Amino acid sequence: MQKVAIILAEDHGLVRQRLKRLLAEEPGFQLVAETADGLSALRRVIELRPDVLVTDLVMPGLHGLELTRCVREQAPETRVVIVSIHADELYVAQALRHGAMGYIRKDETGRSLVPAVRAAIAGKRYLSPAVAELAARPSTARAPQTPPAPAGSLGSRQRSVLLLVAQGYTDAEIGFFLKLTAGQVARLRLRLMRKLGVQNEADLTEAARKKGLAGRAF
Repeated sequence: MQKVAIILAEDHGLVRQRLKRLLAEEPGFQLVAETADGLSALRRVIELRPDVLVTDLVMPGLHGLELTRCVREQAPETRVVIVSIHADELYVAQALRHGAMGYIRKDETGRSLVPAVRAAIAGKRYLSPAVAELAARPSTARAPQTPPAPAGSLGSRQRSVLLLVAQGYTDAEIGFFLKLTAGQVARLRLRLMRKLGVQNEADLTEAARKKGLAGRAF
């Protein structure tokens, strides 16, 4: 029987080792790659086309929500399972809306990680018990203390371009990540500069920092 190919993305070393052990204990699973940041995770998913990506929500390089959206667009055959300490109902709702098949609270990985991966492979959604209990409650419409994605008037793709520009990636590299041509990225960059009222790349990077998109792991 062919094993389930899995990529693991988790920036905390001890947590990553625990998740690796849990996956290794399941005979039908094969960990084909691991990484500590969102951009590397996206690269590996595009390259290896695994069955499942198990990813943290808050990571350097690319937020888990944005990573999930990019995987859904660029490698739709790969199912995403999120493992996070953040279990606020708005985080969960946004993750599922972005295409995640599973959402597990980190303190429930021991009993929930394998079932979540199995469910994802079967095309079914899985929420760990505490997350499922939260999701079943009437919505309070409250906002999480730390937003799952940077606030502001920029759209999801604009935030992605701004983040990657701020980290020094070229138009061609950004195009690879976002499945755009270099020309499309250049036009997005110019529109961003006009929208943010800046004149050069240095000012664009500073704008990214002010919006929480540079110089932090988010």
